[in-house]
Amino acid sequence: MNRQSGSSARASSAWPRLAVAAAAALGLSAITVATAIVNFSIRGELPHIPFSGVIGPARMAELRFAHMMARGDVSPQLARQARAAAAGAPLAYEPYLFSGSAGFRDKNSGGSVRDAVLVAEAARRNPRSRAAHYMLMRHAVATGRTGDAFRQIAVLSTLGQRGAERLLLGVGRAVSSEAQVDEAVGALLPYPKLLDGFIRGFASAPKHASVVLHLAAKLPQGGFDRPAAASVLALSLLNGGHYAEARAVWQQMSGQRATGLIVDPDFRQSDLLPPFGWSLTQSEVGVAERQSNNTLFVDYYGRRPGPLAIQLLTLAPGRYRATIDYESESAADRAISFSLACKGGDRPLAEMALPKTRGRSKPSLDVIVPAGCGGQTLALTGLLTDHRSAQQVIVYRVDVRPAL
Repeated sequence: MNRQSGSSARASSAWPRLAVAAAAALGLSAITVATAIVNFSIRGELPHIPFSGVIGPARMAELRFAHMMARGDVSPQLARQARAAAAGAPLAYEPYLFSGSAGFRDKNSGGSVRDAVLVAEAARRNPRSRAAHYMLMRHAVATGRTGDAFRQIAVLSTLGQRGAERLLLGVGRAVSSEAQVDEAVGALLPYPKLLDGFIRGFASAPKHASVVLHLAAKLPQGGFDRPAAASVLALSLLNGGHYAEARAVWQQMSGQRATGLIVDPDFRQSDLLPPFGWSLTQSEVGVAERQSNNTLFVDYYGRRPGPLAIQLLTLAPGRYRATIDYESESAADRAISFSLACKGGDRPLAEMALPKTRGRSKPSLDVIVPAGCGGQTLALTGLLTDHRSAQQVIVYRVDVRPAL
């Protein structure tokens, strides 16, 4: 027990002092410390079997049963029993697994070199042992070998272990510097399928814009869902108020290209991922949906005010003209507004209620975008009128251009 306590103390004190070379491992430790080995233990594979002391395979079942009843804990007594059983089952992996597990009893411990050698032999004999791979991952974290840690997470993911996803999320959440990004991405490159979970974890905690941009630049071109990653990283930047940077990352990584100040002005691109492009409502407020002829049909029910179609813009300070090309589908008048506002602002910079039309109409808004308004919302919104009027319009195009 003294050996184990010493190992635990050394590993526990090592976590906060991991240098940049093990920076991603610091993120790994944060989640592994909170995850007990019982989650990766062998459970219920075989019941208690009589005469297990004289029959080799039955003896292994006895060890697994004792391990299960101890909720994954490996006491010194169980470790001694495992070593004693090894001679009667020369091909079994359990004696190595349980002997090595003694060094991982404490949540903070990463095991000794000897423990890791024993567990590695267990993994060699049984490559599907999730407990063995989990302990090897913990040992890699404790010793600062980030690449080996990710390799074990990749194996756990292949084996269908849900805890592997939590580990990836924890790594991403903990990474907070460009050096840590380099270390983590470099270690993950051989396992591109793990990048999605890492990126989701990364975006789940506040990050400096330069770190997010650095990650976007370092990510490989293939092997994972780049458009989905673009959305996640863009939303992370938006949450920090970095609107222009968010749009740049979204366009660069997703492959989307906007030739003007507005994305998809004529409603042709139905496959755009958020956060840019049109956000269309289908709710108790009404419905806004693309039609097969590249128009937008907007049906406001008139009972409850609210947004129907919104796009996030990143206009620089200056003068602009926003134009809507539409025609009425109902006799209702001015129940839907067309507006441009600073994101999070109390009131629109400019707004107009759409009058009913005979044929197509192209009214416009003249807008001054002030300094400090880095993101704007261009919106069609249902208004609450005295008569609770419903209104339907067909929108052909919405555009925003600099005013001359």
